[in-house]
Amino acid sequence: MNENVIHRVPIEMPSALPAPEPGSCLHNEEVNTVCRFVYLEDTHHYTLELRATCVTCGIPFRFVELPHAILITRPSRDMSGITASLPLVPDEELRKLSEFQHDWPQCEEKDS
Repeated sequence: MNENVIHRVPIEMPSALPAPEPGSCLHNEEVNTVCRFVYLEDTHHYTLELRATCVTCGIPFRFVELPHAILITRPSRDMSGITASLPLVPDEELRKLSEFQHDWPQCEEKDS
């Protein structure tokens, strides 16, 4: 048996979405957004995962101008482009970092 054999497993990617026909949905009526907070226990990082879908026709929006990767320290998107991941740091931790020692404005909570 050859130990140097590489086994390639195909990755299932979402199929390409058809372009809307002229005069059909403009994707501007109502958009469903999903935001999920994720805490990564092994690395102690926080991130938000975002998705947006047109309620009228069901077509998802794809994030552009973000790298296709799974990064815990920089904004990125998954390989389909449908989910964006945005890293977060609690305000108190951000203020502790020496490179962020600026005159940051204090966050004010507004009464609802």
